[in-house]
Amino acid sequence: MNQPPSKPLIAFDFDGVLVDSFDVTFDVSHRLAGTVDHEAFRKYFEGNIYETVAKHVETNKTHHEDFNTALAEQIWKLPPVTGMADAIHLLSENYELVIVTSNLTPIVLRWLSMHGLEQRFSAVLGGDVERSKSKKLASVAHETGQHVFVTDSLGDLLEANDVGLPTIAVTWGFHERWRLEKGKPGTIIDSPWDLVPAIQTTLANTTIK
Repeated sequence: MNQPPSKPLIAFDFDGVLVDSFDVTFDVSHRLAGTVDHEAFRKYFEGNIYETVAKHVETNKTHHEDFNTALAEQIWKLPPVTGMADAIHLLSENYELVIVTSNLTPIVLRWLSMHGLEQRFSAVLGGDVERSKSKKLASVAHETGQHVFVTDSLGDLLEANDVGLPTIAVTWGFHERWRLEKGKPGTIIDSPWDLVPAIQTTLANTTIK
């Protein structure tokens, strides 16, 4: 008996897409590690953040633990980006939703639970699961080719490009439109209200293998 086709899959980045966390992430980093200015900090996310930090920031296990604890406390105070909760509820009716993030899985799961969104996602793959977003995206991509990754950073776009995933970039997160354009996303949107039609258009233009 043939299996029914899988629902198209939408993978979301977390920080900067679902939650406006740039300022708190910068503040915690600056307080604990003396991070440079905002522009230099944004550049950290032009590649894989774990690789960038390993090259440019001196850290140790205690620093990582302090950073994660302090960041979690701040993340849990933040609401969803206006319009994103509504979009998630609507999208979950017709698509499989997952989160692929560099943040830690337990932090994201608690935030989702606090906002009644945990049942809308079939999986959360954080930096504690795998640091490479390319590998995580490849692991969740459907064989049908019906999938798209929604993100706010150039580094994520480049990792998605490595595994051939269609992308939608959003401008309300860590990176500006001009920086996102370097990653050649399928489309760039400026408002959460544009997300659902952008996903529908992207999937309609995706050839099923």
